[in-house]
Amino acid sequence: MLKINVKYQLKNTLIRINIDDTEPKIYAVRGPSGIGKTTVLNMIAGLRKADEAIIEVNGQLLTDTAKNVNVKIQQRRIGYLFQDYQLFPNMTVYKNITFMAEPSEHIDQLIQTLNIDH
Repeated sequence: MLKINVKYQLKNTLIRINIDDTEPKIYAVRGPSGIGKTTVLNMIAGLRKADEAIIEVNGQLLTDTAKNVNVKIQQRRIGYLFQDYQLFPNMTVYKNITFMAEPSEHIDQLIQTLNIDH
């Protein structure tokens, strides 16, 4: 289930997006460069705040600006692939990898195997 009602100002354009769907589907976000595709995905993932928004996924309310609800990024269980890799420049490799996951021995082993532990 996906419910999204987002409104935000992008440059001189007011953007409104409304999706209310109870059937599981795969969605594609497409459009010309600069229209706000990444902005919308960042709002759904919790990386950016909307001017006005209600975002609900699988019955879990993630964002409701009117009620001051904003679930933490790590608790949203939403992921997407960035067009260009996005790392937090102020965080170590380990912290970037474990930002959305619990630290574990498996992750430690992968980091050592890939020789990216510096």
